[in-house]
Amino acid sequence: AGDMETFAQIMKWIKINDWVIVTYDGEKYPGQIKRINSTRKQIRVLCMEKTEGCKEGEWVKSDRDVCWYSPDDVLGRISPPEITRTEKEHTRSNVYTEKNFYQVKADDQ
Repeated sequence: AGDMETFAQIMKWIKINDWVIVTYDGEKYPGQIKRINSTRKQIRVLCMEKTEGCKEGEWVKSDRDVCWYSPDDVLGRISPPEITRTEKEHTRSNVYTEKNFYQVKADDQ
């Protein structure tokens, strides 16, 4: 699928502030959609990050890890993170688990 087609498909199921899983350098990251550029067919996502002390499935909100992604890098939608515990410097959230990950890219061959 060309970017045009993929973008049109993705726009059916995502909007600003939705939570998604994106892929970056072969790794999957949860993040929140901040902007959508229809002209350039790109989606701006603020990703969460792994920090020391994160347990399995736990991520920390970041205010710096924001990038533009192409439609092909957006793997699916997830439900918003649930806060698991708060520490001095981090609020850890349980995000990326199979149960709340919706693979929403339609395989309509």
